[in-house]
Amino acid sequence: LSSELGIYPLQVRRAELAIRYLRYLLALPNTCLAHKALEEADRLRRKTKSSWLGDLAFVLGSLPFRAPPLPSLANLTADGCDILIHQLRTLARQWVADSIAGMVSLPLLHGRLEPQEKGAPRAIQLCRRHYLSRVLITDHRLALTRLLCASFYFRGLHTDTSSVPFSQLSCRKCGMDVETPGHVFMQCREERTVAARRELQVTLVHDFQRVLPQMHSREHAEELMRSLIFDWNTVVPMARFVYKVVRSWR
Repeated sequence: LSSELGIYPLQVRRAELAIRYLRYLLALPNTCLAHKALEEADRLRRKTKSSWLGDLAFVLGSLPFRAPPLPSLANLTADGCDILIHQLRTLARQWVADSIAGMVSLPLLHGRLEPQEKGAPRAIQLCRRHYLSRVLITDHRLALTRLLCASFYFRGLHTDTSSVPFSQLSCRKCGMDVETPGHVFMQCREERTVAARRELQVTLVHDFQRVLPQMHSREHAEELMRSLIFDWNTVVPMARFVYKVVRSWR
């Protein structure tokens, strides 16, 4: 959800709030009680005693990615806190991207480029995705979101399919090929799926002068799906198509 909504993971946001508060404490005069408490927390941390700074250092070390260590108070500055926040955000974005790339259940998100209303598509790890605002019909938007975020079960998506019998991988509708998003939506010969695909073809030709090519592999089919979903305009008919196919699979 972080990658789709543009919201950093909760543990990162909590750490960032603590660092922002640390920056505020560092800016206080040395005579301020809050600053003196910070100095005491640093002394306790250096003695490996429980302290607020020690807890913050532990939080940074417990993040799901390797975060920079928290310096001692003598080496901490307001600018250093800003740099630390920037590093946390950069590492968090990369961690989200790497997590998606490593999940076999998210093939349509692998290598995607986020379309822009103006300008060329580009890789963005975290942002509010275009389909959340472009697809206005709730059911269509929900169906597309569930497809992209692996809420649908596809029998053919396994890390290693060599040990799984074909009968347990094949499409539940036509049985002709391994059940993957590319096959189900762009290749399956089930009657209602074919009808929905023909309707999509008519819309693409009429409104966008695009023709659905013949697809001979899962990779080709999923690449075509990505090109239609991650497009500022064709995402709307594509979401409607996904919704209709999903309904036929109930």
